[in-house]
Amino acid sequence: MFYRLVLDRKPTTPGGAELYADLRPYVEVTKTVEFDPDGLAFGDLGNFWLPSGGGAETRDIEDRWAIDFAVPCIVGAVGLDYTGPIAPAEDDYGMDIRVEVLGLSYGDRLYKIPVGPRVVTTNTRVEWTFFVVVKNTSGQTMHDLVITDRFGAQLDCLDDYEVTYACSSPSWTFEQYTNSSGTQDRIRWTTSELGPWDRGILIITVATKTNPAGKQEYTSPGVYTLNSGAVLKWKDDAGVQHSESTEPISVTAVSP
Repeated sequence: MFYRLVLDRKPTTPGGAELYADLRPYVEVTKTVEFDPDGLAFGDLGNFWLPSGGGAETRDIEDRWAIDFAVPCIVGAVGLDYTGPIAPAEDDYGMDIRVEVLGLSYGDRLYKIPVGPRVVTTNTRVEWTFFVVVKNTSGQTMHDLVITDRFGAQLDCLDDYEVTYACSSPSWTFEQYTNSSGTQDRIRWTTSELGPWDRGILIITVATKTNPAGKQEYTSPGVYTLNSGAVLKWKDDAGVQHSESTEPISVTAVSP
């Protein structure tokens, strides 16, 4: 199960627009020490991993997060020797924490998780964040890995992407380019090998772009392809080529 923790402002009434003063600056959320170093924005519950001492395959079926609250002093009531956080005013503070399950990938070597709306309004800028995950779920090293992906012509890849690892840190290469006509963004993500139970995570954000006429995509109602599906190719220890792919992802645009 892939998931993330989301820290939000807290409404003073359920579903209301009025919010409590923001408690988030005084709260720190960290994963307790584990072999599997997930980050706050992305967790992988149930990832396979191999204990550092070697041995049989082990299943990690529990993640634990610590929520630390540093109670602040209020401006105007701070002691001379106080070094902690300071709140700007006395008020009622609040915060919501929720777990968002992004998808399931048991047994898959390649998985792609889109975070963002599947129904959007025409002529409105929208962003999506994709988590592209490659996992070695076997006891053999995967060699010469190449992950390719392409996005719809209505989208632009933004410049913020991040690659993270679990268990080890192999050398990854990321390339962002377009097709021959310059109308489609594509990515290529490679590494020479991925050891048993290792994984890599690529986080990339895309957004609807303006077309040559200066209009914001999507310009008319319909079903559009966000992403045609990622493809993973690799070789096993014997040099045999393998591949795995993800399903296309679509979005529906509707009139305001």
